[in-house]
Amino acid sequence: MKVIHVDQFADGFDQVKVIEQDKPGPGPGEILVRMQYAPINPSDLNYIHGTYSSALEGIIWNAEHDTPTFDPERAVPCPQPPYILGGEGVGIVEATGSGLMAKRLKGKRVAIVGSPIG
Repeated sequence: MKVIHVDQFADGFDQVKVIEQDKPGPGPGEILVRMQYAPINPSDLNYIHGTYSSALEGIIWNAEHDTPTFDPERAVPCPQPPYILGGEGVGIVEATGSGLMAKRLKGKRVAIVGSPIG
């Protein structure tokens, strides 16, 4: 499958590449969505430029840690490159991992929102 991959933070688009990658298999409680529509929005630029990461470094709960997080419980880390862009869109659930909720979604149209994990 084709993905939009970022190797490192950059001011421009020189680190943004379209590459081929093996399709991942969903783990327990996860789903694999065949995307139909996915926007390019300003948050994607923030992940390319490193704006989220640098802004989060100034928050008090990140002062003594190397990896900044979006929350004080440190449960939602800010992704660090390399990663695949694309954190929102609409598609059809193509495969599911174990778990009743995941399996009930197979074949259904879903909307997704999240950090860049492709």
